[in-house]
Amino acid sequence: MNENVDDRKYKYFIITDKENQPIGFVNFFSVDRIKKQGEMGVVIGDKRYWRKGIAYRGVDTAIDYIFNNLDIDRIYIETGETNISALKLFEKLGFNKCGEYLEDNDFKFIVMEKIKIS
Repeated sequence: MNENVDDRKYKYFIITDKENQPIGFVNFFSVDRIKKQGEMGVVIGDKRYWRKGIAYRGVDTAIDYIFNNLDIDRIYIETGETNISALKLFEKLGFNKCGEYLEDNDFKFIVMEKIKIS
């Protein structure tokens, strides 16, 4: 674990519906300021909002903010190989597969990344 408390903090981008009620979030965490990178995740908690482009818009907005306001050059995700929705979402957002690994129980994770274009 990173010894610097600020580097361990999660940054949340709250996603709301038309009535400004929270329905999900994008988070950015495990920030490594030396490598200028961090990990991203997204959750849309209410299934009524799935497959409507909301996660895409939320993640795209968060990426834009991170690359333009933080000293970050790489964003990556790690998700299970069976999480097809997430894999397709991040591929559509310009992330490329850069690795994979197995957990102790042989559960395969896919790693994808997006590099800041200067």
